[in-house]
Amino acid sequence: MATIKYLIQSKSENAQIYLRLSISNSKSLKRKTGLIINSKDWSSATGLPKQNDTSNKDLTTDLRGLTKFVLNQLNEANTKGVEVTGDWLNNLINIHFNRSQVSELEFLI
Repeated sequence: MATIKYLIQSKSENAQIYLRLSISNSKSLKRKTGLIINSKDWSSATGLPKQNDTSNKDLTTDLRGLTKFVLNQLNEANTKGVEVTGDWLNNLINIHFNRSQVSELEFLI
């Protein structure tokens, strides 16, 4: 069964939040979510923001929504035989947060 964990790799005030998708013992993908947090507000025990103010509670809600979305898309990809890669995961994160994606072809035109 696939699992998702969130982590930060910095002790700064603007630490990037990473999503790690573990598909199997041998396959694990990690990508930036595009969300940031003060490292003092991060709980390493839960892998989520501390629930000490409303912005952290909203951030936790966003991360839980992302978890549900990615796991649903992973199940769909597995049933359709789609290869799960880092680019696939990055695209899902962008789709979930409604971020526009400019492809290389659009950039050249």
